Amino acid sequence: MTGVVKLDFRFSIIQTLIGYQAFNEGISKLKQVTGRDHCAIQCYIIAAVARSVPCKFLMAIHVLLDFHYLLQAPSFTMQSIDRVASALQEFHSHKEAIVSQGV
Repeated sequence: MTGVVKLDFRFSIIQTLIGYQAFNEGISKLKQVTGRDHCAIQCYIIAAVARSVPCKFLMAIHVLLDFHYLLQAPSFTMQSIDRVASALQEFHSHKEAIVSQGV
């Protein structure tokens, strides 16, 4: 199985609870992606790619999600801004793992 096919398969078999999004065809062929779709993908992406990507790749996705979640705070303090900057810096230190995979 290629990477895209494997990822689509993993998303297609996720057991969904009421209120969660299902991706019966996977995610690689999505055409009109809503904010709800993006949110659902963020909820599932770590579990969907675990054990099929290098550890540094997984770490890059993890810190990118942390960065994204931190930016959604309703207000910011100097401490929260430092956490956002730290998450962004950590992503930059791991992003080569994604780039080297051709993604």
